[in-house]
Amino acid sequence: MILRADIAAAQGKHAEAAQFLRREASRRPGDTRLWAALAHAAADAAGTAAGLAVIDEAQAAAGDGPDVRVARARFYAREPGRI
Repeated sequence: MILRADIAAAQGKHAEAAQFLRREASRRPGDTRLWAALAHAAADAAGTAAGLAVIDEAQAAAGDGPDVRVARARFYAREPGRI
């Protein structure tokens, strides 16, 4: 599933990739790797704030895990002055 979204993102279809990952995350809410991929796709489509919002949603749905924490750290490093 993540590979399919990566292919869409590589083709410049970031919103499509995020929509696909959103559907998959609703089917598998405990999969933190899927949530992290969704956060990155959302950030690529709509900005860092959108990615961080997905991370917050991921922690609520799947709990706190290393994939979620690493994804959050990447967003903080992406735009350190704005967060």
